[in-house]
Amino acid sequence: MNTIDLICLIVLVIYTIRGFVRGLIRQMVSAASFFIAVFAAYRYFAALAPIVKSYIPLPAFFHDTSYSTFINQLDFPMYFYNAIAFFLIFFSVRLAIVIVGSLLHFASKVPGIHIADQLLGALLAFAEMFLLMIVVFHVLIIVPSPKLQLLLKQSYASDFFLHHVSVLSQKLLDLWKMRNT
Repeated sequence: MNTIDLICLIVLVIYTIRGFVRGLIRQMVSAASFFIAVFAAYRYFAALAPIVKSYIPLPAFFHDTSYSTFINQLDFPMYFYNAIAFFLIFFSVRLAIVIVGSLLHFASKVPGIHIADQLLGALLAFAEMFLLMIVVFHVLIIVPSPKLQLLLKQSYASDFFLHHVSVLSQKLLDLWKMRNT
């Protein structure tokens, strides 16, 4: 067991405990709010960016003469305002959904429902982190770092997530191949 294995184990345990404490309803709301917020931000950031531009001036870094040509060629101001608009929408939508979810969470306090809510929340949190780790390991194997690659080769978790979770791993690899062709 190396450092990567230990980190994976700790993250899975912490995330599972967090899911147990939060319960199924809050865990589902959290997961759903992430995807809904990303969708809303992706769909509407371009409409909000001009409004953000009218209220937030560019940082002084963008006006520095030594970088101004480079910045203008890459259109960094546009990326700057788009990023701010994206994050404003993302966090606003996520916050609104989480607040509504907190209100729904009160319904789960009924004694018979409460323990089921907690156990299913732990299961959902574990599954969510498990899927995220599959993606993380598929990203890590393409990082050009000899030290990291050696750690990954020696890791039981890396071997498990890259080779033994074959169905999802193969689908991810197929998606990456389609993207690169």
